[in-house]
Amino acid sequence: MSYEGGPPREERSPESAQYVLYEVANGVAHLTLNRPERRNGLGLDLVKDLEVAVQRADSDDAVKVLLLQANGPSFCGGYDVTGLAPVDPPPFDPESDIEPGWDRLNDTLYTMRRDGEFWLRLFWNLRKPVVAAVHGACLAGGVDLIGAVDIVIVADDALIGLPQARALGVIHTMGLLPYYIGIRKSKEMAFSGDPISGLEAERLGLANKSVPVEKLAAEATWTAERIALVPRQLLMAHKFAINRFVEEAGLEGAVRASGEYDAIGAQNWMNAKFRYLSKTEGIKAAAKWRDAIWNEQEATRPS
Repeated sequence: MSYEGGPPREERSPESAQYVLYEVANGVAHLTLNRPERRNGLGLDLVKDLEVAVQRADSDDAVKVLLLQANGPSFCGGYDVTGLAPVDPPPFDPESDIEPGWDRLNDTLYTMRRDGEFWLRLFWNLRKPVVAAVHGACLAGGVDLIGAVDIVIVADDALIGLPQARALGVIHTMGLLPYYIGIRKSKEMAFSGDPISGLEAERLGLANKSVPVEKLAAEATWTAERIALVPRQLLMAHKFAINRFVEEAGLEGAVRASGEYDAIGAQNWMNAKFRYLSKTEGIKAAAKWRDAIWNEQEATRPS
């Protein structure tokens, strides 16, 4: 997935945006991911609409805080990988340990590190605070997204995880997980691909607060409106002063490295087969194949 490179895309305007709804009330810009039939997957069009909405909020002096939420049963099912496999996929070779095309590695390294920088530019470096209200599934690219925002309010029964870690690669920013939840828990989530609940996300520090799903919208709106009581110049100063602690510890270099390791880690046979199956049989069939051995192994968990 590439947001900074790739073929030219149709320019989007606030009026033409359809995958991110936009509304302002009480100093808060409500940005709503609106592609529920794709589980709000991060395809190029949705991401471009999101970028336009963020820029609109940033330039509006009436907006002091952004609230990111989503329509449908999932906050974000991850990156929309539909169509990433070749149009005419080559026969799958089970004896090969890498995806064909090592000659593409340099281009992939460059693209992936820029994708990580995109999320930092969009939210982390934005001068206005961003609150996310997370329900349902928040997976893979969804973790990139919430990792770069400032405040996360999550439903108790939400599922946050890295299923792509089982076969596809490293998410572009690693969701900043080592900073939020520590090295060992970050490795556990990456090594297993197993999700955590909203309740556990709050306990670990990935979320600020976990609430019953029926209270999520009200709690997130109240939180954003409370933040909006502070003068916007002071909000920017608070945000950037706190961000600086992490930046001095090497945040930008770590994010670039995550993108590079994503490109390297993707050179494996499971990724090649997943892409092949997603093109020939559909993304659901590919995900079912990917998760099958983990589901079988789960039955052997010691009681």
